[in-house]
Amino acid sequence: MDAGKQGKRLTAEAIYEGDGILRLVEPVELPVGAKLRVTIEPAGAEPMEKPKGLAVAAERLGLDFDSILEAIEAPEGLREALEELVEHMARSMEEAVARDGRLRELYRAAERLEPGHAAERIGPPPLDNDTWMLMLSDVLTVVEKAGLLQLTQPLRVAANNRLVNPYDLALAALRGDRGFLDHEAERLHASRELVYLAAAALAEATRRAVARLLEAQEGAESGPDVAA
Repeated sequence: MDAGKQGKRLTAEAIYEGDGILRLVEPVELPVGAKLRVTIEPAGAEPMEKPKGLAVAAERLGLDFDSILEAIEAPEGLREALEELVEHMARSMEEAVARDGRLRELYRAAERLEPGHAAERIGPPPLDNDTWMLMLSDVLTVVEKAGLLQLTQPLRVAANNRLVNPYDLALAALRGDRGFLDHEAERLHASRELVYLAAAALAEATRRAVARLLEAQEGAESGPDVAA
């Protein structure tokens, strides 16, 4: 991008989302209203390398999130960014469930029935679709920033056009339903490996949120009585 009068020239990667819209992968420091001359050339003239074990992880979805990161041999930067994002999503989910008394009781009942599997039995919290889409978009952005821009594009386009339901991806990952995820990857013409990874990230955030909520409730109920 040409920054204009000052002659400052910036280079930034962007994704074409259709209808003349370009979305920058990372923000750039420019004044609002600045006029730009955009030169378009395909990024990734050199093939982008996937984490070596990504296809292997797709065959082992039943693993927990940490094990999946090990299986795909994720670069340290990608691993740290995904871990940070999963923590952020888990906190947001926990806060949402904490405000819903009926949903809290459903998770508690499932935990009593089968300890450690409340998230799998009940599924992710029924957040609004915009929230789920934002979380999926955040996962894709982390992968893009790791240099795997081409890998994300089909799923990114599907998400932008609301052709994918992130809640369903999370639920499938929680329950180990690889058949559904395979079908979604084929339907959306998206990378099977990326669909698995995104679903696993959303599922792990759900597991952490539910586990922490149940632990907090148990602690509150079993705490010592305070004498008057």
